[in-house]
Amino acid sequence: MENGAIPQRFEDIEVVCIDIKVKGSVYRIIGYYRPPGLSTVDYEYIQDSIRCFQHLCSTHHTVVIMGDFNMPLVDWDSYSGPDNPMYSAFLHFINNYGLHQYVNKPPRGDIGYCSEFFSLSMQVTAPFSINDHNSVVFNVNGNEEDENTSSGNLDGFYDYAHANKDGLRSFLENVKWNNNFQVCFTVDACCEAFYDIFHYAIKLYVPTCHRLGSYSELKGVKYPRYVKKLMAKKTFLWRKWKALQVPFDYESYRMVTKECHQAVSKFHATVETNLIRKNNIGS
Repeated sequence: MENGAIPQRFEDIEVVCIDIKVKGSVYRIIGYYRPPGLSTVDYEYIQDSIRCFQHLCSTHHTVVIMGDFNMPLVDWDSYSGPDNPMYSAFLHFINNYGLHQYVNKPPRGDIGYCSEFFSLSMQVTAPFSINDHNSVVFNVNGNEEDENTSSGNLDGFYDYAHANKDGLRSFLENVKWNNNFQVCFTVDACCEAFYDIFHYAIKLYVPTCHRLGSYSELKGVKYPRYVKKLMAKKTFLWRKWKALQVPFDYESYRMVTKECHQAVSKFHATVETNLIRKNNIGS
């Protein structure tokens, strides 16, 4: 467990932050309180709070934000609220960062915003001490993928160092590319046709192997922040479409999904190119 560094410029914000490691994953837990009110001073406070959250959310860790936000009029089924600056600023932050509300019963505005879907057990109980709010008790169960990985149960990966390069080269030389591309009418369709053939060839001529070890020895993919933000935005737009069924939201979801897919593909291509340049394709 480590204390999260909060810059001094946010010393007037009632917020605390710690990083906790659970079953191979690190969770950033943020506790926060905003006094009730809709005045100009209250609006400046929420703006400073949002800037503080943005700083604390600039991490690869899963972020859990909890506390008393005093936003009772938010509709968490549609992630919307009253049309005023206070609620608009708060919900813009929640939606832009793809945060999810986990509390499904009163007090829904008091806890449970998380940057990713993960295994969480939660219950709302009686108030603690003289507090006037119900208590929310939750357990972070950790990332199941990390737990499986730490026990040595790892998925196979391609061992390019022992690939049948001659067989792979011969296969690709004998593909009738014109026949495959003649039914493709867009650039995306051509790319998908090429990838299907190329991936099939890899399955035929590149062996897979499994490596035992702990999670610390073989970590999963760590996407850069811009990719994770696209993934969060994609999740938010899908949730919004399912809740409101507005055609525009679905089109927005499709556009962001395509952008996210391209960003992920570009990221993996860059990683593979760097490995090849380092002559390290077997690692």
